[in-house]
Amino acid sequence: MRFLLLSDAHLDGPDDPVQERFVEWTVGIDADGLYLLGDIFHRWWEWRGQPFPQYVPVLQALRALSDRGVHVTVLRGNHDFAAHGLRSLARVALANSLDVSFDGRRFVLAHGDQADSGLSYRLARGLLRGKTFAGILNTMPRSSAWRFLGRIAGAAHEDSVPSPALLAAQRRFARQVLEDGPGVVVLGHSHSPAFIDLGKGTLVRLGAHDRGGCVLEVRDGEPGFRFEWDR
Repeated sequence: MRFLLLSDAHLDGPDDPVQERFVEWTVGIDADGLYLLGDIFHRWWEWRGQPFPQYVPVLQALRALSDRGVHVTVLRGNHDFAAHGLRSLARVALANSLDVSFDGRRFVLAHGDQADSGLSYRLARGLLRGKTFAGILNTMPRSSAWRFLGRIAGAAHEDSVPSPALLAAQRRFARQVLEDGPGVVVLGHSHSPAFIDLGKGTLVRLGAHDRGGCVLEVRDGEPGFRFEWDR
């Protein structure tokens, strides 16, 4: 069987060329399952219960995949943590993390920000996910909420180098997960693709999909990177 995993596309509306590429790419997907490990959307918010219209083409693309029989699962990231309605909007499965079997091999999937234990990140995470922040956004006009989230999120496709502290934290997180049994832990968030042998299993850090269309292909239980366009 064949499964495709990716994260950190940071899709940012119809004027974003990465979003256009992503939507076009989904048309040709031939796989048993597609797993989107967070930060697929750069500034998702269900404004008064409705998604931003800027993301309608992506929702339609995901729904079309599901209609073709491709099992689509979306894991929430730190940019799209509020994606509560995706299950009905795009007919996808929705989760924060997964422990799944691909052809008999265990894979644990998460966005990867769960491992970030930095104080400033934890404070920001708590603030943005709180009721006060939600209340402020939902009192704004929808267009203002879109622009406000854009200022908070920053530029969608800037190059970035992951901090050594984050990479070390993800290794610790993966080791802890693998205490429950061998397998493969797949994390996004770092934007830095790598395979790391941890003894009891493997940590796979996904590269950002918006850089070369980075995808982890798992075929017959064996993972490997592929790039869908020039980096």
